[in-house]
Amino acid sequence: MARLLWLAAVILISVTIYAVIDCARRDRSEVKAMPKSAWLLVIILLPAIGVIMWFAFGRSYGKPVRPPVAPDDDPEFLRKLAEQSSWEAQRNQRRAAAEQHAEQEPAEQDPAQDDDPGVPDESDPEDDDGPSSQGSPGRPKGQHEDRDAEN
Repeated sequence: MARLLWLAAVILISVTIYAVIDCARRDRSEVKAMPKSAWLLVIILLPAIGVIMWFAFGRSYGKPVRPPVAPDDDPEFLRKLAEQSSWEAQRNQRRAAAEQHAEQEPAEQDPAQDDDPGVPDESDPEDDDGPSSQGSPGRPKGQHEDRDAEN
């Protein structure tokens, strides 16, 4: 009989400690009927009755059910829309700036590059008939003197 009383006392103390911790950690919106401080006093001052009352009437079970919200009333949805529209506005600004830059480039070309493309440049070694060329002045390029010697 004494062992049964010890077991009941240990269970009561354990459940009371659990109820105190559970009540203290709950958000105010999850506590029903009385404020959290009143529930803590009831649980501590009336251990058996307070614990039973806490689990039966004081706490809400599960997550609070949030009613469905229309998209235009949902702050999360509106925040995502604002982020998306700002991103699109930035993208459009970058495109417009790139197009404007592309339109300005041809007008701002270097005047040295406006030379006639058919006229060879003096600095171009391929068009030069100087000593580095393969042919001699009377022969077409690509013919060597040793080829003439073979004939």
